[in-house]
Amino acid sequence: MKVICRLPRGRAAGVSLAPHLHTQRRLLVVGRDLVVRTAALRGSLVALTAVAAWIGPSSVAAHQVAFEIWSFFAMALDALAIAALMIMIAVSTTERTTPQTSALLSRIGQLTIRPPTPNAMAA
Repeated sequence: MKVICRLPRGRAAGVSLAPHLHTQRRLLVVGRDLVVRTAALRGSLVALTAVAAWIGPSSVAAHQVAFEIWSFFAMALDALAIAALMIMIAVSTTERTTPQTSALLSRIGQLTIRPPTPNAMAA
């Protein structure tokens, strides 16, 4: 079974096809900031790896283990942040908060704001 949905094209729907220069400038500024941040992070990681390689093979191995653990926790924290963002967007668009969403946002806040333990800092 095929479902065909025909949407009106730009002008027929009352939408301007002209680019919004002001919006594009703002997006370019945000994009530039992200590129600079990512380049700085990658550069520092390359420098750390070069220093570890200069020290010796065991240092490179230890650096790799520490980097993998750090990357795992960074990705896990990012996943929590994305989940919290989706919940906040859903709450703001529906303009209502249920006890379940409040409890979930509170739990995510507890997981992300808790300071690291001394054992985690030693790794």
